[in-house]
Amino acid sequence: MELVRPLALSDEIRLGSKFDGGYLVPLRAVHASNYLISLGYGHDFNFEKAFLSFSRNKSCELYESSISLANLIKGFVKSLYLVARRRRSFPLFRFKILMKYFFLRMTPRLRYFELEVRKISALDSQISFSDITSKCKAIEQTMVKIDIEGGEYEIASDLFGNNFSAIVAEFHYCNEKLNEFNAIIESSLRNYAISHLHINNFAEVEEGIPSVVEITFINRSLLRDEEFSKCKLALPSELDRPCNPHSSDIHFLY
Repeated sequence: MELVRPLALSDEIRLGSKFDGGYLVPLRAVHASNYLISLGYGHDFNFEKAFLSFSRNKSCELYESSISLANLIKGFVKSLYLVARRRRSFPLFRFKILMKYFFLRMTPRLRYFELEVRKISALDSQISFSDITSKCKAIEQTMVKIDIEGGEYEIASDLFGNNFSAIVAEFHYCNEKLNEFNAIIESSLRNYAISHLHINNFAEVEEGIPSVVEITFINRSLLRDEEFSKCKLALPSELDRPCNPHSSDIHFLY
């Protein structure tokens, strides 16, 4: 865990949901970013909305391959059929996620793409991460948020090889892919510093190694020299909230 020990920055804010889906980022990185590349929707776009709320000059592209209007309507209609057969109560959950999708698609300055992000795109339903970044007018003014259930490992070299203002990434299977995870972190520290880490309490911790962690990386150019020597002594931070609100957050002392 010492490898991913975060800096203690004074301008951290929480963007996004109160619990799962919210992340701590340095305010300076938000101000430095006019563009957000977001990989993974999961029926929650509060992070994207919060980012856009800072300025009318900001815009966002969101990529998600598994959630489409057709699939949401199909699931809702199937649930209504079961209601009619008196096998189930009204599908309030499906109605809510359908409404969230409509609000997502109507959000100004946010473009939604039903595409799977891969290192190399081989199908019409896929897009390479390099194709996404090639559209960026200014990489150094671009923030990336990524939560694609393990796909982060495939595109890690392209992700950290770019000069983004900040990267907010959820890493999965850290205990199973510990060597690969450590190699990615070591490589990332050439251009970035870790400003925050939070352990996802939905997943297990085995032998002191969490399965899922949320990490915020900030471009080193946005830091002052004296800030590199100030590190956090314990996790979680005051602004953190447990991803699973029904369980206690996971604490860690360095």
